[in-house]
Amino acid sequence: MAKDLFEPTSARRLHQTHRHKYLHLLALAAAGSEAALLATTRDTLDAAQGVCVRGPLATHERAEARAALRAAVALPIGALAVLVWLEAQWGERAFFTVSYDAELFTELLALLIEAAERHPLQHARVIRVLAAPATLRAGADLDALVALELKRHATDAAAGLILQGRAALPALAAVRSWLPVLDHSLVRRFLDRIMSSVAAPFSAAFVGAVAAFCADEASLLALRGASLHTIDLLLKFVDAAGRTHASQLAALRDTLTPLRAALLHADEAKWRGGGGGGGGGGGAHTSSKQ
Repeated sequence: MAKDLFEPTSARRLHQTHRHKYLHLLALAAAGSEAALLATTRDTLDAAQGVCVRGPLATHERAEARAALRAAVALPIGALAVLVWLEAQWGERAFFTVSYDAELFTELLALLIEAAERHPLQHARVIRVLAAPATLRAGADLDALVALELKRHATDAAAGLILQGRAALPALAAVRSWLPVLDHSLVRRFLDRIMSSVAAPFSAAFVGAVAAFCADEASLLALRGASLHTIDLLLKFVDAAGRTHASQLAALRDTLTPLRAALLHADEAKWRGGGGGGGGGGGAHTSSKQ
């Protein structure tokens, strides 16, 4: 029923009489028979459905539309409805090419994140919606920098779910499935965000998921270009989690240790070449971040 009302193609085919009945039934299922709550829920869904059926929002409509959609996202049934709409919108490549609006995308992404924060039962759908921008490929109709920015937003949102303790394993699994189409810089950014914030104790499932993520061929390629900062964050995680899950992390430690040694060697050579023999401008030893 939510799909019939909020997926634009289906909603436009829906007879107006059926529309009102569907809205009433959807509100009734969510609010029960208490009159005031039922009326409020129905009105909220009605306003949001009007926004969703119109499709891409013109600039002058944004404030009113934002208010209607945020009111809907505050309700469990409204959040489901808005997510159904977003999944349909972002599932069409044309949304990001023919009619792409960076400001509109950012506002809709904020709604998506709010839905995830308010309604844990919707995490699976939120992650599914994020897959659309995360897996877009650049082409004649989509600039490479725009595609990169969309992927950055999607991976940042997935990292946010993990760091808030919301759907950590599904979000990590989703980003791993996106690895073949992610730029290596985004993989390193994602790992930086996660590793700089997580803290023990770690479940065996989470440790295994991180180890599998880092063992993926695309991750290994990204780590070869990582900074000393990123490698040290991962080794810090290996040390902390390895106290209870050493066997799961042995391969990751074996991967990271020579990478760290190579970075230190390169930094030392750079330092010696830059100021070691001249006595003049040798500065503090720092490592560059990717």
